[in-house]
Amino acid sequence: MTEPERPDAEPKRAASDDSAAGKRDASGGGDEGTREAKRGARDDGAEASRDASAGGAKAKRDASGGEDKATSDAKRDASGGEDKATSDAKRDASDGGAKRGARDDGAEASRDASGGGAGRAADAERRVRMLAAGRRREVQAAVIALLASIAIGSVLMLIAGKAPGHVWWAMVTRTAGEPYLLGQVLYKATALTLTGLSVALALDAGLFNIGAEGQLTAGVLACALVGAALPAGTPAVIAIPVCVLAAAIAGAAIGGAIGVLRVTRGAHEVITSIMLNAIVAGVALYLGNRVIFRGGTTRGAAIAPGAELPQLGLGGSSANAAVVLAALAAVGLWWLRSQTTWGRAWRAVGQSPEAARSTGISVGKVQILVMAGSGALAGLAAANFVLGHKHAFEEGLGRGTGLLGISAALLGRTHPIGVAGAALVLGFLSSGGLAVGDLIPKELTEMLQGVVVLAVAAAGPWVRRAEAAQ
Repeated sequence: MTEPERPDAEPKRAASDDSAAGKRDASGGGDEGTREAKRGARDDGAEASRDASAGGAKAKRDASGGEDKATSDAKRDASGGEDKATSDAKRDASDGGAKRGARDDGAEASRDASGGGAGRAADAERRVRMLAAGRRREVQAAVIALLASIAIGSVLMLIAGKAPGHVWWAMVTRTAGEPYLLGQVLYKATALTLTGLSVALALDAGLFNIGAEGQLTAGVLACALVGAALPAGTPAVIAIPVCVLAAAIAGAAIGGAIGVLRVTRGAHEVITSIMLNAIVAGVALYLGNRVIFRGGTTRGAAIAPGAELPQLGLGGSSANAAVVLAALAAVGLWWLRSQTTWGRAWRAVGQSPEAARSTGISVGKVQILVMAGSGALAGLAAANFVLGHKHAFEEGLGRGTGLLGISAALLGRTHPIGVAGAALVLGFLSSGGLAVGDLIPKELTEMLQGVVVLAVAAAGPWVRRAEAAQ
């Protein structure tokens, strides 16, 4: 059974409810105030945070802007510095490249010049070696020829029943000790030098002037006729040069005719030289018989006194001042041969006409001029016979000297100085034969002159084969 409510219970519940309500209100109000306070605090904090964030962001933007500006300025400065450095470096590199290019060009030019100079020096050295080898070969051939001639002459002396050593020694001592014989050596050597130079000049150009005999005869004839035609009072300074020039022109005419026939008609100079030798000898004899000879003799009129060459005064020998003309001719030909363009041209034609023609040298012109010069040298020998000895034209004057000049040219190996030396040797053999005429027949020494030519002809190829074998 339910217990009845007590009257005071209602007010207690009411009060309890009011209290609870008050607590709830107070709690609710407190909660709301707390929530408001928290929200306010949060809002303030958020605003402060936003403000701080905004300030931080601004500060960051300012800092970033400063940094960006500083970075941009730094970059611009760096870029400007780099650009300047790059530009400077490029200019330096360009200048350096130009300098290096100039140095390279200079170095290349220097190398080219050095290489060209070295090549030219090597070519010059090679030419010097070839010339030295050629000279050595020529000297060896001449020495071998002389030794062979002495050996053959000694054998002939043994056959004649004489001791070779005694005969050779007597030939040397008697000739050197007798002024007359020594003068005769010079007299013979003078004419042999000029005719030998005549043959040597032609051989240098690849031609064989076997016509020196006819050219000498023409020179003798012209020199004597001009000298005899001069007035008696003509001074020597005029008479001698005029007679010498006439002799040279006459010889040059014969030699030039041989050259023209060779170039224009293809006639070999040996054949035409032999023919002209005979023709000139015949013409000279014909003119002598018809016009020149006097009083039934084979001697013409005397030349003007001013045209006579002085004698050397060696024991009454025939040696005269023409020896000076021969020496000048040898030196002059040596100079032309080795020191001038003209000399190199005629030697080039002699070595290889086709090669010379390919370089622009007129081979035909060179051959004609060389043969004319060769004839002029042979004609000059007339001064030794006409102006220096006989002083008139005589039949057969100088005969044999032109042919013996071939021996002088071959023994001297076509070198002008060698030809002069060979002429002295041949003159010694000729005069020395007279000196030992009481020991051996003179014909034996004349045979030796022919032996010399054969020995020279054999020695040259033998020396070349020996060098090739080495």
